[in-house]
Amino acid sequence: MPPRRSASSTATSTSRRRRSRTCCPSRARRCASGSSGCCARRRPRSAAEAWNALEEIAVTESGPYWRRAIAITAPLPAAATAVDQSPSTETGATAAQPREPAREPPEPAAARGRRRFLGAAAAVAVAAAVAGYAAFSEGGDPPASPPQKPSPVADATPYDFDGDGRQELVVALLRAAPRGRKADSGVVMVHRGRGRKPPWHVISEADAGVSGRPRDGDAFGSGLASADFDHDGNVDLAIGTPGKNLVSVLYGREDGLLEGPRAQFPASRMGLPNGTRGYGYVLLGRDLDDDGYDDLLVGAPGDVPAAPGTGVLQVLRGGAGGLQRNRTRLIHRPAGRLAGFGTRVRTGDVDGDGDVDLVEGGPATERAPGHGTYCPGTGRGPLRCHEFTGGRSTSSLAVADVNGDRRADVIQGDDGTPAGTAGEVRLWLGSRRGPRAAPIRIHQGLAAVEGRNERGDHFGAVVESADVDTDGFADMVIAATGEDEGAGRVTVVRGGRAGYNPTGSTEFDQDSEGVPGTAAPGLRFGATLTALSLSADRRLDVAVATRGAKTADDRVMVVEAGRGLFAPGETRSYTLRGASRQVDAPPGGRIRLARAAGT
Repeated sequence: MPPRRSASSTATSTSRRRRSRTCCPSRARRCASGSSGCCARRRPRSAAEAWNALEEIAVTESGPYWRRAIAITAPLPAAATAVDQSPSTETGATAAQPREPAREPPEPAAARGRRRFLGAAAAVAVAAAVAGYAAFSEGGDPPASPPQKPSPVADATPYDFDGDGRQELVVALLRAAPRGRKADSGVVMVHRGRGRKPPWHVISEADAGVSGRPRDGDAFGSGLASADFDHDGNVDLAIGTPGKNLVSVLYGREDGLLEGPRAQFPASRMGLPNGTRGYGYVLLGRDLDDDGYDDLLVGAPGDVPAAPGTGVLQVLRGGAGGLQRNRTRLIHRPAGRLAGFGTRVRTGDVDGDGDVDLVEGGPATERAPGHGTYCPGTGRGPLRCHEFTGGRSTSSLAVADVNGDRRADVIQGDDGTPAGTAGEVRLWLGSRRGPRAAPIRIHQGLAAVEGRNERGDHFGAVVESADVDTDGFADMVIAATGEDEGAGRVTVVRGGRAGYNPTGSTEFDQDSEGVPGTAAPGLRFGATLTALSLSADRRLDVAVATRGAKTADDRVMVVEAGRGLFAPGETRSYTLRGASRQVDAPPGGRIRLARAAGT
């Protein structure tokens, strides 16, 4: 059975298959100008290309489950490999008795051709390896060996740790501790499901394998990402601890996430620029280079608030053994003046070419203006970024296909801080060249959005995007955390052909029918948002954080999608109880809700 693919992975794979029909079957490449044809015979140009050719021969000879140690030879005649499986007369056991080998027939022409190409390719690979060794001896980095292709197991769904088809909600309380512990270093909680006892799996720094004593300000859980980094069919969880410049990975196993091995990736051992700070502040898991293994993108934006000239992104490549320290790549900020490069990251195919693109942004502060950058994908993943927002602040970021043209669009939230405005959301529609030159502005001054533009509303402080009304267009879920003296409000703006639908927008606050709690100043309803499939109906649901709630039980609620518009009267809302018995969490601390990587 072919592996199960997510919607985004399927779209990417389909695009790649479509392109491969117009090029060489061994690898989809465009021909150099003047060549006699896309499939013209040519010598391998690198060790990696030779390896691809060798791998195809191995698959042809030995099937998709081959191993690197296998010997590739011309096939022997059946008589030469047959054994006698008759029982032994002395022991009654089955013994292998070789038969007389028959005379070997002449080697087929096809096998001779494969053997000649094998020799040529191997010679090129050896030469490239020698050149790589010479470069390493002179102080360069050794060339990374291409990874084995993953075995054909079903693709795992991020955050579905038990494989039941529902995604588990992962919440990080960055100013909290397991019940009875003193240091508010942060905890990560995985919801086990309603009615389960205890309702949460609580993961501390010790549980994740972090060494050293927990400290206030570690911010354990600031970065959260889920993917299958070793492609074993079980979902893994990555957790960032920027206060210790560290990323931890919990590898999932069939008997549960907490039963697998752990791995630590300290910034000091990851080949980062000197002075890198905040490693693990934000994380994203996705197969960026289409090699079958999910990769981990790590943001290290520096101190918060960030100063000009700070921030870097690093890609950790996945492989058969998980994430690999010797296969990493840095993505640098496109301009030295940018502050906090890597503070916000999401992915999606913005230009529609089938590769995964990266969108990055940082908020404005008193020390520096904000920014947004676009990093187009390649066969090796995103490599370089360029600014596309004209220096506008990025308080929050989402990527999804809002207008239904099969290209991902960029939703950039700007909460108006420190400019003192009401805030707005800028929708940058995707195009063949990436985000379009001018955005569509969405704010509370539009007839489609309830409310008025008032200073301090922080409209756009948090944005998320998902097709919550199942009409085929991704919708924009926008939080105004400063609305009504900080009580907070969430607005759902429906997607449409023109970029957004001017009718049908809905609003939620804690005075809405069916929404738990009561609106009050300072609660900051909508402080964090995520859209995941958390219920049995497989529709996308929205989880909303209320940062100012007095107890941990009231910090997070789930709004389950109904059959119609995503509105208070057509949804069901409930808080996730039980956290107060397992963690100590004073009100007001930062909250992270794990999010999907993007479209």
